[in-house]
Amino acid sequence: MFSIIEASVGALFIQLASTNYYWQLGSTIGFSSAIYNTIFEKATKNIPLLTGVLCSSLFIKEYAPSFLPDFPTSNLITNFGIDKLVLFSIAGALVGLGTKIGAGCTSGHMIGGLSRLRVRSMAAVATFSAAAIGLNKLLDLGLHSAVEPNYTLVLSWGFFKENKLITGLLIAGFIQVYGLLPYLSQKAKGFYKCLLGNYIRFLSGFLFGIGLHVSGMVNVTKTIGFLSILDWKKFDPSLAMIIVFAVIPNVIIWRNIKKPLLTGNFDLAMSTEIPPRFLIGNVLFGLGWGILGICPGPGLANSIHFRDVNIWLISFLTGHGIGGLL
Repeated sequence: MFSIIEASVGALFIQLASTNYYWQLGSTIGFSSAIYNTIFEKATKNIPLLTGVLCSSLFIKEYAPSFLPDFPTSNLITNFGIDKLVLFSIAGALVGLGTKIGAGCTSGHMIGGLSRLRVRSMAAVATFSAAAIGLNKLLDLGLHSAVEPNYTLVLSWGFFKENKLITGLLIAGFIQVYGLLPYLSQKAKGFYKCLLGNYIRFLSGFLFGIGLHVSGMVNVTKTIGFLSILDWKKFDPSLAMIIVFAVIPNVIIWRNIKKPLLTGNFDLAMSTEIPPRFLIGNVLFGLGWGILGICPGPGLANSIHFRDVNIWLISFLTGHGIGGLL
């Protein structure tokens, strides 16, 4: 169902997380490289970010279980008899290989890249989305089977009353990102500046993870529903709210950020090249994403909720590593 309120609130969490990271640290959040580099390149600076995402899953599990994702059996298992572990392995390997060759995933290209209006990221998003949507249609992966169309709008106006803790987190996040942390960044020096930087990374990961849960991006049914746009009855437009309430505000806000508050210098991907290899990588990522509806950020968050996703993560890391050798 088109859960517009939940998706919009989740998108606002992602907006806060990505702007906090960009404004303070001068960088964009890219989970594919962050996960791989933390494990194999000893990029310890990413640990607070990834820890924040994992803590968001634990938080949702303990205090807001209504946002726990579901994981229905894929049509590739029921219709084609593909073994579940094989399916997770293929999907993870394709996502890992594709994100390495294609230089990013949904967080890096769609959130970070589109927020900067990078033509390279626009090409990436168009390519991996087309691949995922095409595969979804070709193999009939839509998971919705109810009589009522999946695009039926559900306006749950009681959201804020029923989810006071999530509402409080959103308000607290807004106060920190746009008030408290900018003030502290101007005052912090030495050890305290380092400590603040790690907190900013953790907070960004935590807010991003909460946003993934509330919006439904960790929910396979939502993701596959969004990728079912060519099968109109199964199409769930909820995740489009991430563009409306995360990317579009970022475009406006980021244009007015002249330099990061904490680091003083930007650390951003600046390439404008769109070679065939780059496009092929994004096709591979789109195919892997389309198979199960899992990309690196949601995959990390879902590893807390579902054991099988750890098979996906191992395969993702393997594919990413192979991509670096090609």
